[in-house]
Amino acid sequence: MRVINFLTKMSAKELKAIADIGITLGYIGDELKQFVNDERMRMDKEKEVERQRKEAEQEAERQRTEGGWVL
Repeated sequence: MRVINFLTKMSAKELKAIADIGITLGYIGDELKQFVNDERMRMDKEKEVERQRKEAEQEAERQRTEGGWVL
């Protein structure tokens, strides 16, 4: 069983960009921290959905090519 890491390893540049967006939207202090955290979680979820989609495509391709039949 594969363990999924839901914490995105973001660069300081990416974190600063998200923080700058939050500041532009008027968030400060704890609200800004929560905004950054929410955005990181949203990005993690999007990456996980994309990973699952790719796995499903690979599985479908594997099933199409099983038994030597390639369509």
